[in-house]
Amino acid sequence: MRNMLNAGLVVVGLGLAGSGCMRGSMPPTVLDKPRCESSTVVGQRVYVEVDYASSAGLNNHDAKPETCKVKSGAQITWIATTEDPANTFELRFKKGSPDVSGAKTITSRLGASKRQEATITTARVAVRTEYPYWIYANGTGVDPTIIIEP
Repeated sequence: MRNMLNAGLVVVGLGLAGSGCMRGSMPPTVLDKPRCESSTVVGQRVYVEVDYASSAGLNNHDAKPETCKVKSGAQITWIATTEDPANTFELRFKKGSPDVSGAKTITSRLGASKRQEATITTARVAVRTEYPYWIYANGTGVDPTIIIEP
């Protein structure tokens, strides 16, 4: 990995089957940041990978990792693992919002990586707090969890 000083960006990668791009091939802007982990806090800027099918009706998507553990104030970015500029995804938080803005729904946008991205900065918490959420794409969803430590 390059420049570990930038550790702390959470990015969710979305692999798009049938998009014409190689699955699992993350751009350099993502690879210089650690992937979020479920058991250990790895930095203040991390990413999460999410695979989903670009064709409606294919229900073969998932988040990696399924649980993302970070400290208060961390930045998490969800990002598609392949390029598909028109195929957006949406984050829908089930019990409150982990984002400092309080937004309960966040729609991805085309990022510098030429992939769909969604980024939040986690709110400050006094105690360990779990935030279950949905990632919706192509009419179906996957339900991972964010854990924020004080």
